[in-house]
Amino acid sequence: MADYSDDPRRRLSKRTLLRGVGAAGLIGLGGNAAWAAGTYAVPEYSVDPNTTFDVIVIGAGTAGMPLALWASTRGKVLVIERGPDVGGTLFLSGGMMSAAGTNLQKRMGIKDSPDMHYSDTMRMGHGKAMPDVTRLYVDNAADTINWLEDIGMKYPEGQPLLGVHAEFPTRRYHGGARGGLSILEALKPGFAKAEAAGKIRVLLRTGAVELVKDRDGAVTGVIAIDERGVRTHYKGRNIVLTAGGTMRNPVVFAKYHKTGLYGRTAYEYSQGQGIEMGVAAGGHVSGGDLYIAHRGAILTDRNWPSPDFARAAMDSRRRQPWEIEVNANGQRYVAEDADIDTLERAMTDQPGMGAWLLWDQEIYDKAPPLISRLTKEQQMSAFTTGHPMFARADSLEELARRMNLPPAKLAQTVKDYNAGVAAKSDTFGRKHMPMVIAKAPYYIVETRGTGVFSHAGLDVDGQLRVVTPEKKPIKNLYAAGEVIGGWQCAGDVVVNGCMVTPAVTFGRLLGQKMLKI
Repeated sequence: MADYSDDPRRRLSKRTLLRGVGAAGLIGLGGNAAWAAGTYAVPEYSVDPNTTFDVIVIGAGTAGMPLALWASTRGKVLVIERGPDVGGTLFLSGGMMSAAGTNLQKRMGIKDSPDMHYSDTMRMGHGKAMPDVTRLYVDNAADTINWLEDIGMKYPEGQPLLGVHAEFPTRRYHGGARGGLSILEALKPGFAKAEAAGKIRVLLRTGAVELVKDRDGAVTGVIAIDERGVRTHYKGRNIVLTAGGTMRNPVVFAKYHKTGLYGRTAYEYSQGQGIEMGVAAGGHVSGGDLYIAHRGAILTDRNWPSPDFARAAMDSRRRQPWEIEVNANGQRYVAEDADIDTLERAMTDQPGMGAWLLWDQEIYDKAPPLISRLTKEQQMSAFTTGHPMFARADSLEELARRMNLPPAKLAQTVKDYNAGVAAKSDTFGRKHMPMVIAKAPYYIVETRGTGVFSHAGLDVDGQLRVVTPEKKPIKNLYAAGEVIGGWQCAGDVVVNGCMVTPAVTFGRLLGQKMLKI
């Protein structure tokens, strides 16, 4: 927290105002007005809670920024952001976007259409994505990509691409050289200009905590708390939740996904507050049961959620497996060279989403690198200096004990695998089995399933209105971005661009024409 003077109108230093990409922060006032230091070195201004804003945006991230920018062309906009900067998950996101029929595709002679995009997306998500929301996304995604290009975003040579996760059959992956920061940098100038003109007002370091409803159940405002703990009621004709997901709040994540949160890689303000406010206002959450974990996270410790220490190459498209993979029972559960969808689904279903990779000295010497970010010397140091996720031993029994796995079961698992290698016939159907695991010392690394976005989120209709469990729209309340859940446009997998593109697109559409201003 910044050290402010007793005079709330005292300007922050130029260095503070220009810090990083975002804003300096909120300076609270007792009384009826709040003073905000504007973003991108825009001078301070007062925010009068007696004003009725045309749009109040809760969360200044991937959906919130384009929403505010477009809505400011039609009315008065207030943005409430819990963090110290605008940008949200764009600071960490890979910025993957997908669209069909973009100008970039046309210049490269790629034939594509929203219908093709829709068909591929629904197929890859096993038909579990929300049809009307996904349709809204794919029908308008190309305009989003083109608009970003128009306002200054540069797409590297060679794009669009097929993708890096659930691959599309058509080249429709678009992304900036700097990931999410490329999108943020394209949005900054217009956002700052609108704020300087007084069309956007921003309250940073301010948490929205409650939605205000009238007697008829329509949402009419927001209760927010600034960094000094002062509660203020702001009034608005349209309230839009764009406050992100649950990926930094293990309690809220578990509440809606019914599983543990093991990795700590998401934006720190992704605390689930937007989802919780929507539920308190009568909304409903879906999609948690469709959660699927990413593979390969070697965490720093078992104080979950824990940050990454390194990554293991556990995608057979990029590195064929030499090791075997066992669960907490010391048993194999999947063909380690299966397709990525099968591998992720199998790992998600294991106890604690845990997977232990086991190999021997001969594999260590001959196999392609397994662990990224670490040289072989650094890997050996992790094995020999007691890192909790690494173990090396001269026997399988000792290896199991060091990882709290059942020794007898682990030894039997290795014996069965070796028999399959000798017979060239694996119980799980694995094809790539270059050698047995038989030469001590033996090595094992613990990995956990992690995620980068919330599958669970608020239910919305095709107009992005938050709806009740009975699918009745809550008047004046809308939502976009991760707060509506990744499942809406991805189903039960991770589909290329299924989070960033809908977030920017839905924010743009709401601000541009969908909200009644």
